[in-house]
Amino acid sequence: MLPVNQVFRMGELRKRLLWSGTEQAVWIDIDSDTALPEPISIAELERLLMERELESIADPFEEMVLRVVEEGSLDQLKRDEAWAMLADFVHDPQLFVRRPRGLIVRGIMERHGVTNQTVYRLLRRYWQRGMCRNALLPDYVNSGARGKRRKPNQAKLGRPRVVMEGKGSNVTPDIERIFRRVIEERLLKEKHPSIPDAYASGLNLLRAVLPELPISELPTLGQFRYFYGREYHFTDTLPYRVSAVDFAKDFRPLSSTSTTEALGPGYRYQIDATIADIYLISEYDRSLIVGRPVVYMVIDVFSRMVVGMYVGFEGPSWVSAMVALANTVADKVEYCRQYGVEIDASDWPVKGLPDVVLADKGELNGTKVEAFSQAFGVRIENAPARRGDAKGIVERYFRTVQERFKPYACWR
Repeated sequence: MLPVNQVFRMGELRKRLLWSGTEQAVWIDIDSDTALPEPISIAELERLLMERELESIADPFEEMVLRVVEEGSLDQLKRDEAWAMLADFVHDPQLFVRRPRGLIVRGIMERHGVTNQTVYRLLRRYWQRGMCRNALLPDYVNSGARGKRRKPNQAKLGRPRVVMEGKGSNVTPDIERIFRRVIEERLLKEKHPSIPDAYASGLNLLRAVLPELPISELPTLGQFRYFYGREYHFTDTLPYRVSAVDFAKDFRPLSSTSTTEALGPGYRYQIDATIADIYLISEYDRSLIVGRPVVYMVIDVFSRMVVGMYVGFEGPSWVSAMVALANTVADKVEYCRQYGVEIDASDWPVKGLPDVVLADKGELNGTKVEAFSQAFGVRIENAPARRGDAKGIVERYFRTVQERFKPYACWR
């Protein structure tokens, strides 16, 4: 037996198989507005397939069948209303036969108070679009001529004015040219004014070009905003409105993640330093502020585990970074014991240098790092300037750590 609901192409016709038996099948033309189920023998179908006159194609209504309909939407209400009308009859093979189908249609008309045309339109839609509940969805998605430009004539487009005087005016090609000039000369700049300021510049230019235009007929700020949003997409204008560094850091499309650069645990580390958001005081005189500590963290990219750290009062430097990297090869049990903390080796199971260390363009950028790299076989990579996103894992961990220890800080 041939698969029911399969769509076939025969020349310029596209047909859907509605029912298949041992000797007979039923199909329907899915493109005709007046189509009804037609019988065809299985032998004829097999012959057409064998002679390549008939070929199986993808279902053109697959997107509709799989669409998730918003709860409570008009689409859902119309679909469910149509389904309630047909649900008791759509699985009856008698619908494929002309005379019994007429009796069934008449019963639906009497029960639901609808016309003959309505029932046949819904049945045809059900058969042609996949024989499921979503096949009865209305075609509201095609309404409104989305994406097509309206050509203004003498009549004003849009709703009538309620507060402002006059009827307003359509945005003509002359006005569009002025809008484009203002947008490209003022808004598409790194140091750009606000949209209302750019609009005011456009009005000044418009009054100079078209002095006879009444004030009440000048284009509104809403029309300017609409034109800007329609003609200049956010993703296209953004590179002109921010610096190259900010665009690369905050807005560029992402093609991968940091984890994809790590082959496994211990392969790639990220290192960075920050000044903690806390002030330390003297243990001998609590009224004396010692300063804010500098915290170094070394994070394994693959596992997100802290593999080394250093806290001191020295600013970010080569020496401080080396102390943090030295901590990555230290025995963590002994390290914690120095501070009166007893742990098991399985609590912090990290010890060793990686293949790659990613730092910012600071303490690990210079001639000294070359000796370290050659001696230990570690490749040092430096992120571009002002590109904290390049090592976002360790950057985010600083925030996590500070959020955790701040509640335990003494505020008085």
